[in-house]
Amino acid sequence: MKRSFIFFILLPLIVFIGCSKEENVLPATVDPQLKAAKCTPNVMNYDNTFYVNETFIPTLCFGEPILVSLWEVNNTGRLVVAASCRFNDKGTQTQTISGVGLFTMHPYQANYTGQYHFIGSLTGQGAQVTRLAQDAVFTNLVTGVTFTQSFILHQTINANGEITVDYVEYIPCD
Repeated sequence: MKRSFIFFILLPLIVFIGCSKEENVLPATVDPQLKAAKCTPNVMNYDNTFYVNETFIPTLCFGEPILVSLWEVNNTGRLVVAASCRFNDKGTQTQTISGVGLFTMHPYQANYTGQYHFIGSLTGQGAQVTRLAQDAVFTNLVTGVTFTQSFILHQTINANGEITVDYVEYIPCD
């Protein structure tokens, strides 16, 4: 369950990388010739807004899935890539989700705010650090009932591929 939730949290970041309107200035590290040529040092400040094409959000808090009408995500941050292909990506993500309950037809709104920090290598070698901290507020706009959700992930993998820190905290409905 934890790993699938982590994927859900990382999904907007994956979509951001794949659907950015800006030109991707990072080398395609799957090409062996580019790997051999090393990476080009680069600093990129970004501020991208995109929309997630998802139909439903299952909510444990309200007891009904939400039919999504709008899911907007904004990533703002700074990505630094060194000639050694090491990267440091630090930023903020905000999400706004609107929709209606599948059973009650009540309108819902969710607001996420999060901080992320990824350190690693484009070639997959060396130590990696992942830190995510995310808070969300879900509100039933008819009843006024509000739930908060909190998620924290800190994982460190050393250069030998061993997990040295693996901390996950998830509070689903507070």
